[in-house]
Amino acid sequence: MPPTKSSSTRRPALTLKPPLEVDPLEKVHQERVIALARAYAGQVPHLHALFHVPNGGWRHAAEAIAFQRQGVKPGVSDLLLPIPLGGWTGLAIELKRFREGQPTPEQKAWLKLLAAAGWKAVLCRGWRAAWREIWRYVHLPVSHELLHIGGSPTTQL
Repeated sequence: MPPTKSSSTRRPALTLKPPLEVDPLEKVHQERVIALARAYAGQVPHLHALFHVPNGGWRHAAEAIAFQRQGVKPGVSDLLLPIPLGGWTGLAIELKRFREGQPTPEQKAWLKLLAAAGWKAVLCRGWRAAWREIWRYVHLPVSHELLHIGGSPTTQL
C-alpha cells in the first residue's frame, strides 16, 4: 500500500500578490487623459480647451530643425487648459509615468514660469493623477475678472 500524506506534510497555502499595474509609455497616459476629456466635454465644456503640446519625443533631424525654426520650446508642459478658473490663469500639467521619468530642468523651469504667471502648474505621475487635477480644476468657480469680454472662450471651440 502506498504511503498516504498526512495533514502535517501539506505545503502551506501560497499567498499571491496582485501584479503591479503595467506602467505604459507617457504617450499612453496622455491618450487616456485626452480620451476622458473628450468623453466628458459634453458635460463640462471647459474640457474642449484641453490640449497636448507635441514638443517631446524622437524626431528626425530635419523635422527637429524645422520645429525649432517654428518656435517649439523644450520643456513646455504636456497638457494645457487655458481657461481661467478659481483665480488661476489656466492649468499646466507636466505628465510623467507612474514609476519612471524625471522632469528635465527645462520642464521644471516652465512649471515655475507658468506658476509665476498665475497658472496652476503641476507635475503628475500617471493619467489618474492628471485626470484628478483636471477634474478638480474644471469644477472651480469661473474667474470672471480674467475672462475675455464676449463670453466663454470654450463656446468658440
